[in-house]
Amino acid sequence: MQAIQTGSSSDISEIQNRCLTSSVEFLKKSQHYPSIKQSRNNEGFLTLVGNVISAVSILAGIKSPIDDLNKADIVDMLFSSFSDFSIEDIYFAFKNERYGAYNDKTKHFDLMNADYISEILKKYRVWKRIKKVEHNISSNSVALLPEMSDVQKKKIHYDSLCATYERIKNDGYDEMAWLVFPYIKNKITLTIEEKKAIYKQEEVKYLNALKQSDKKSDRYEFKTFPKHEQTGRYNSAVQTQCQIRMVIEFVKPHLATLETFLKAIGYEE
Repeated sequence: MQAIQTGSSSDISEIQNRCLTSSVEFLKKSQHYPSIKQSRNNEGFLTLVGNVISAVSILAGIKSPIDDLNKADIVDMLFSSFSDFSIEDIYFAFKNERYGAYNDKTKHFDLMNADYISEILKKYRVWKRIKKVEHNISSNSVALLPEMSDVQKKKIHYDSLCATYERIKNDGYDEMAWLVFPYIKNKITLTIEEKKAIYKQEEVKYLNALKQSDKKSDRYEFKTFPKHEQTGRYNSAVQTQCQIRMVIEFVKPHLATLETFLKAIGYEE
């Protein structure tokens, strides 16, 4: 079995954009995405699979690299056991795992392998079946939409930045502000120690939220949460909150107008 190939691919951003929606809308549209079985012989598909697995591995907080033996095993597992899934399904399954959509979280032990991935995808298969019945989603639920043009994608991206600007200006907060972070990460002048202090503060907030939650999965995560000071590993959800905080602090002096905001973050049309 051929191993996953790694490398850059602009398609990963398209996969992420398709998954940036509600569960119901994703399940309606995902019925029209080509399956792994349909796509496996397409040029560049293995590279895309590798990029998606690498992305979800990073977001899961896994630091260990995937060796060639595990890469081949992952491909074998995907092609044999989950070939009915689309590559978007794979990304969304791990998004659900990070966001606590399942009853409990699967421990990865800092290793991205076929065993861990299959456990997530099996939970996703059950979740997907339940949600489709719950919301009466069938192949007739939504028409297949044409792929967006580059102009349409830029318009959506621009509109999302405008919405973030409005929410930060009016409410002082926006949960999607992390999308601005790539623009400003090289502009931030905080020291490593200052960044560590921010992480520790946000980790405390995150743990308090888990502790006070009524969800069983949140309480379980609170009990088993690997604190950074004990493990040296960073939690992806906490890192996202840190990014939101740094974005908001960075743009606060530049909220007079939308133009000053866009200029400050370095956005160019």
